[in-house]
Amino acid sequence: MGFMDPGNVVWFEIRTAVGQAVKDFYGALLGWDFAVDPDSSVGAVTYTRIMAPGMPFPMGAIYDNADSPEEALNVSIASADVGADQERLEKLGRPVPGSYAWFEVGTTDAEATADFYRQAFGWRCTLDESAGGKPYHNVFTGNQWPSGGWTTWVRTSSTT
Repeated sequence: MGFMDPGNVVWFEIRTAVGQAVKDFYGALLGWDFAVDPDSSVGAVTYTRIMAPGMPFPMGAIYDNADSPEEALNVSIASADVGADQERLEKLGRPVPGSYAWFEVGTTDAEATADFYRQAFGWRCTLDESAGGKPYHNVFTGNQWPSGGWTTWVRTSSTT
């Protein structure tokens, strides 16, 4: 079974107010390594990527918010047929929201990206003023809360 095969956990996020305790526990138990993501750590939130031994990319993250007592585990599972999976879950008595859980887009042109998604899908895009001065937009796909977002990358060139 491959990493992105349907049914596999492809990302998880541990929400806690005691991030160091989570790192101490899982680091010792499973040998995980941790790296703070400075672009996603804003205000009281420290966002830490979780790396399994020998893996080239993160498999999850710790969302450490010392100001919030919320403890939660968010799990993302790959699906080959979202509609069929939703129907199966509902038959098991589990309601499923009718929207994406979250997605990210990287762009060098925020205005063109917003125009494209607005015209293609009717999505609403707003600058997130709480992103610590970073150019980040929230995307609303029909819900009252954002379903995704994007970071605007600045093109740089080097001269030699």
